[in-house]
Amino acid sequence: VADHSSQFTPHDIEKAVNRAMKFGAVFGGLDSCLSRAVIRCRIMREKGLEARVLFGLNKNSTALDGHSWVVWPNGPENPPNHNSWSSVQVFPSPEKFPGWEPSL
Repeated sequence: VADHSSQFTPHDIEKAVNRAMKFGAVFGGLDSCLSRAVIRCRIMREKGLEARVLFGLNKNSTALDGHSWVVWPNGPENPPNHNSWSSVQVFPSPEKFPGWEPSL
């Protein structure tokens, strides 16, 4: 995957994500960390970055807790601590889409 990261800024990506969330809200879409992470990852991959969505999950007998975030080579600067989740899944799957993969 080519690196075209100089052609856009994090601000540009955030604006695109916010526009997509507003559009989705018209059709009942949920503004969640998962929705935002999937859109952000898609935009970044289209721009040539090998971004991946991480989905962390904790489950106990009474509650289910989760969070989604995007990672890419050399970024982000302050990602959530993946060790605080009992299960972390990576999407798109490195098995189906070889290339860079985050160290878990």
